[in-house]
Amino acid sequence: MPSQLASVLTLFVIYMLLICLISTASAVFLGLSVYNDARYRCNGNAVMWGLLSGFFGIAAIIYLCIRSSEKHLTCLRCRQTYPSDSPCCPVCGLPSPNVSRIGTPQQMEQWKKRRKLFLILFIVSIALTVIASAAVFVWYFNSILRMVESSQYYF
Repeated sequence: MPSQLASVLTLFVIYMLLICLISTASAVFLGLSVYNDARYRCNGNAVMWGLLSGFFGIAAIIYLCIRSSEKHLTCLRCRQTYPSDSPCCPVCGLPSPNVSRIGTPQQMEQWKKRRKLFLILFIVSIALTVIASAAVFVWYFNSILRMVESSQYYF
């Protein structure tokens, strides 16, 4: 019985470590998804949002609440609105404050694809974590119950 208990506990610890690894990977996927979304939206704090979202999941919710769904800027000189991915105001020519943050069209498309890919990977890894956790706990408690039933000692 003690050797059987030791083997069950060893397997339980190994399974829990694997679940922790999957959970850590999901945090990385969430951070990468938020980072790529922020880059796509020309956010100057993309690295900060990506890191915060990776370490603290609540930061991703905060980012979703404050991110701008509109991609327009207002010119400081002529007060006309124009797309935020434009290098300058089309009316007066004042350079956009986002000029250093805007990527090429190929980069913008890459960031758009990556944010979706990492979001899908995040969702899949969270689902795997939940399913694996449930399976491990059911297996563990069944193993313990079988050992208790087969022993001569009752608690």
